[in-house]
Amino acid sequence: MAKKLYAEVGGKTRKAKKGYVSVNDKARKIKKAYVGVDGKARAFWSGGELRYYGRATALSEARRELTATAIGGYALFAGGNNGNYSNVVDAYNRSLTRTKPAGLEKYGVHIATSVGQYAIIATNDLSNSVLDYVADSYVIYNNSLTKISNNIGTTVEARTGKGVANVGNYALFAGGSLIPRFGAKKPVSTINTINSSLTLSSITLSKAKRAVCGGKVGNYALFAGGVAGTLLNPSYCADVDAYNASLTRISVTAIDSGIDSVRCSASIGSSYVLFRVGVAALPPFTINAYDASLTKRSVTVPNRDSYEMAAASSENYAIFADKYYVVAYNDSLTCFMMAPLSDERSDGAAAVIGNYVLFAGGISSSSGGTSDKDIVDVYTID
Repeated sequence: MAKKLYAEVGGKTRKAKKGYVSVNDKARKIKKAYVGVDGKARAFWSGGELRYYGRATALSEARRELTATAIGGYALFAGGNNGNYSNVVDAYNRSLTRTKPAGLEKYGVHIATSVGQYAIIATNDLSNSVLDYVADSYVIYNNSLTKISNNIGTTVEARTGKGVANVGNYALFAGGSLIPRFGAKKPVSTINTINSSLTLSSITLSKAKRAVCGGKVGNYALFAGGVAGTLLNPSYCADVDAYNASLTRISVTAIDSGIDSVRCSASIGSSYVLFRVGVAALPPFTINAYDASLTKRSVTVPNRDSYEMAAASSENYAIFADKYYVVAYNDSLTCFMMAPLSDERSDGAAAVIGNYVLFAGGISSSSGGTSDKDIVDVYTID
């Protein structure tokens, strides 16, 4: 949990909920505070505690497998599937007010991140993929939610199952399976990089694979796990590739087991990145963590199966939402259970804006069948 600060008021001990300091005549919120102990800086206060807040305004369209990122003062939830591919984008500001920016041009598989003043959503049109060549497209919004017209990505072969991360001035879209005109999907090692000037280039993973999970810690982007081989003969990978701000690749200690999801990482500020590892339909909930020096760290986990919903990164917490429960880790890598989502569901998306962590969309299942959801559950740090 958060480290706490107390003050005596009227002869009683009161917990400080928020702290501010004057900077250039403006009040700035204190996120963390440290004190020197034996020549070392020790955190004695890390701000507020994480708790369930309630529901925000629902998404404008119920859907699963959507993607999310944040830019400027907005959390964006884009694309997804509700029986048909969606091009809808919903945005939430720091007051949790929902707006609808212009939609995506393409209907297909989406994944997003941000770099500089831009949110970048990778997409492709799958409607004619059986007969026609498909190219990846990158839909870009600035920090005012204006969609930027551009032609980057028009010569990039489309692929599903890309991982995503950012580092320095770059957004990285890694690996995936090519979407062929004919034949089987083939995993690739390509990483498309887009810098803050919206210039496209490419580097490579250490091997070709799809469903690689991206994350960020300190000055590194990490891509963990993934699936090599074919759909009929898959090979689950445990290797981890790290890239610094110059896009130089560094090998990192492998994760404990494979990963076959692109949505299973969360960071705690710049201190740690956590990966939920495991493959198959219902793997046990297992976490591997890496610090800003790329050292693998041991983490306590609850003894539960994993029905993946989404994961969210914040300054003080990494939060993993599953169908039946929500797990959070603080910057001491202490694990604790949170109040669950208000509705049991999986395959949603998460984003953070201000003091709010939003878990949106997803799909629920029951004896009556499956149902796509428009629910937005909110957790807050106060």
